[in-house]
Amino acid sequence: MNVKKQLSSDQVFYRHLISEKKKIAFVEDDMGLEQIMCSTISTFGIPFDWEWFTSAEVLLKKVQESKCFLSEKPYDLVVLDIFLNGNVTGIDLWNFFNSVYPKMPVLLMSSLSLHKIFEFLGKKQTYPCFLQKPFRIKDLKSILGSYLLYNPA
Repeated sequence: MNVKKQLSSDQVFYRHLISEKKKIAFVEDDMGLEQIMCSTISTFGIPFDWEWFTSAEVLLKKVQESKCFLSEKPYDLVVLDIFLNGNVTGIDLWNFFNSVYPKMPVLLMSSLSLHKIFEFLGKKQTYPCFLQKPFRIKDLKSILGSYLLYNPA
């Protein structure tokens, strides 16, 4: 029996708009979120490649050693937990990406309150998008969709 998955009209529409694979990096030490993130993105019906890092230092080193460092953004979206193993936090990584790739979307996630996040970030001209844990799947889907489906940068 050959069963084909039916795509919604939105998925069909956006599949025509998005021909290149989206490149996504996740920096999260909770491996339980890996399947949630990837299955949520899969619902958009767009092609994507993803990399999962449990340390901000590993991603930072990979980006800095890349052949195209500074010439093009390495990812279409980076999803960062704030507190990770090692000396580099998600906020440190966001500050780096914001200075080197200011148009690259970054989503910060933490169980901290938004007030605490602003304390850690300090006064900035721009702030990253923030999703508080635990999150609702519909909120995750809305944020990821806004970056992956509607954001041309």
